[in-house]
Amino acid sequence: MPAEAASRDSPKIPKLLPLVVMDLRLLLVAAPILLAVGWAGFNIGRAAVGQLQLMLKRARA
Repeated sequence: MPAEAASRDSPKIPKLLPLVVMDLRLLLVAAPILLAVGWAGFNIGRAAVGQLQLMLKRARA
């Protein structure tokens, strides 16, 4: 009987494989998009901080 129980449980493992592969595909598609959004946000944020510093510098003078 224990051999039967093991054979019944083993098919569950391959059923998880498509979920893992789908998650990897999603990550593969989303990673470059998120990277581009992060890079744009970094550059816009850096420019915004520069503008804010310039505005504060002109307000003091």
